[in-house]
Amino acid sequence: MRKKKRIAVCCVAALLLLLCVVWFLFPHSLQRQFTGTEPLSISTVVSGVTTDGKAASENHTYTLQPDTTAYQELTALWNGYSFHNNCRSLFPSDDLALHRQNITILISDGERCITLTDGGELAIQKSADSGSRRYTVGYFGDSKSQQLCEAILSILEKEET
Repeated sequence: MRKKKRIAVCCVAALLLLLCVVWFLFPHSLQRQFTGTEPLSISTVVSGVTTDGKAASENHTYTLQPDTTAYQELTALWNGYSFHNNCRSLFPSDDLALHRQNITILISDGERCITLTDGGELAIQKSADSGSRRYTVGYFGDSKSQQLCEAILSILEKEET
């Protein structure tokens, strides 16, 4: 009897562990976060240090309509990127501090706001009165997030000219 109970407890523990692993590692599509029919409002902040050692920051704001080429390029780009849950995904948070290095991008379609940084984090706020949930872009380090931020900036720079 005791052996069966131990086996049952081990099976339940293994099942819970498997569910946690799946919950943390299951990818969510970045493209599915937007409807594709609403205009996007995008704000970018690129900060860094100039050659003389002073801090510098560039801010830009863009409004993209669904029929523009930049909008289509962005949605195609997002199709290739995903994010997954982390411990900060469990509960909504009003804390806006995300790990970042040099780039912060805010993307809003009126329904939700996504804050993406080159430090590997992504925050999604589904309505103005709710907190945001934090996610991780990529699985190993922040290189995927850096690539995504740089690709978004290059598409937006083409739109600007």
